[in-house]
Amino acid sequence: HRQISYYIVYTCTAERKKEEKFKKLTYHLSYLSTMSLNEALLDNEESGQDTALIDSNNGAPNTRDDPEFGEDQPRRLRDVLFSIAFYAHLIIVLCAAVGYGLPAAGDYGDSGDSDDKDVDYEGLLYFAMTAAAVALVTSAVIISFLAYFAKIIVKFGLYFSVIAMSIVTITAASMAEWIVFPIALVVFFIMLFYIRSMWRRIPFASANLGVATKAIRSNVGGLMIAYFLGFITFSWVVIWILALIGLYDETSDCKILEGDCDNRPNMFYLFLLFVSFFWTYSVINGVVAVTYARIVGTWWSRPGVVSTSCCSKTIKDALSRAAIWSFGSICFGALITAIIRALRTLLRFAQRQSESVDCGCCLCCFQCMLSCLDGVFRFINRYALVYVGLYGYNFRTAGSKVWDLFQARGWDGVIGDSLIESTLFFISLAVGGFSGLVGLTLERAHENWFEAFGSESEITAFGIGFLIGYIICGILINVLDASTATVIVLFAEYPSDLKLYHPSLFDELKASYIRAYPDECKQNHGD
Repeated sequence: HRQISYYIVYTCTAERKKEEKFKKLTYHLSYLSTMSLNEALLDNEESGQDTALIDSNNGAPNTRDDPEFGEDQPRRLRDVLFSIAFYAHLIIVLCAAVGYGLPAAGDYGDSGDSDDKDVDYEGLLYFAMTAAAVALVTSAVIISFLAYFAKIIVKFGLYFSVIAMSIVTITAASMAEWIVFPIALVVFFIMLFYIRSMWRRIPFASANLGVATKAIRSNVGGLMIAYFLGFITFSWVVIWILALIGLYDETSDCKILEGDCDNRPNMFYLFLLFVSFFWTYSVINGVVAVTYARIVGTWWSRPGVVSTSCCSKTIKDALSRAAIWSFGSICFGALITAIIRALRTLLRFAQRQSESVDCGCCLCCFQCMLSCLDGVFRFINRYALVYVGLYGYNFRTAGSKVWDLFQARGWDGVIGDSLIESTLFFISLAVGGFSGLVGLTLERAHENWFEAFGSESEITAFGIGFLIGYIICGILINVLDASTATVIVLFAEYPSDLKLYHPSLFDELKASYIRAYPDECKQNHGD
């Protein structure tokens, strides 16, 4: 008691004018007193251990007494070798784009043989830049809208999916499309069953998005980082396409229209190029995730230091952690998923080229295994990067600690819930579809750009536009995905901070959590 009294006098004298710090001090003293009382009760009533600790926090799990979980780490560079390798590979791809891609893009039409329909590289480059610009603007508008109305998106997305599929089913029946009708009907009933099974979890997902968007709005300057990274992604797509054009032009001799190749592209170089693409894309996503994990963590526990300024201390701290101190950890986690995705891409390409049924089945099995691995590593990356952003651990330690946290809470069902991810995924698909339609418009306005693809020119234009739009939208949508993942981690670790600084949000999140996951709640809190 004497030590606590000295602490009160010292802190009140030094920090009296700082309201938030004084409020934080009051909470800590209240917490210490509650824990001291709990320890006294535990000595006399061993069976009341969990209840005593939980009741002091109104039913939310508490880990303040669990030092094995996250603690802020000293600032130093983590996983440096992976960041060096990443920058080295960027230089190599840039040299390939400038040295081989630009000359190839400028050579179209120089050949005097009019019957030889080469690919219009310059036209494709203009096409990619236009589609990427449209996707960037559309995604920026959508993410700005979601930052204020995200809570209604989950229900709207589910309702819209059911209504759209019901329209497709009715239309197929009225047009006597008896092949499409049963498929649409089955999908319709699957959607109904999915909504019915997920219904009680919708309030928790909406509350999670509500907390996340509140943190995003409190640091609007962070959105400028996301928009800038979206522009970086746009630039990277253009550079990568130039490098792909250079690789194709230098290592192959194919006539796309006839499907005849005297010399196919070098598959090893193609694999490395796809690794480069997915690695850079995952790293940019990782920078967004780590930045917003730090921003949301600051808003959660220290709301007095947040600011709407683009150059606030919170933004600078978050960006320095993502782009400097923990950048190597981001590169490390991204490299694993990049290799898996590149292999999957090449296997799909090889499967389409395969003429053997047995070989095609084997490739399909390998694709299935790689798809499972991709899902596992994406799941690990999602929450490991949250711990990297919150505390500054290296990638391996962050993954281990966040997994220990969820295991201790018994939250397998909570973290396995993909309702928010599915909703954001559908939004990315919608932006990709819009970008694909823009691609179709460009193809019809500039037929010579896709002349070499013959009858497949329209589907090629739509496919390229769709992929560009989906990729760029995925970067900006990751702001919400990373923020919601951070809310889950912090709610498992330090819910008392949310209760102290944002009580209304805490009450809503706690009530929806108890309703959505009664088994997990019972495991943590008892009967």
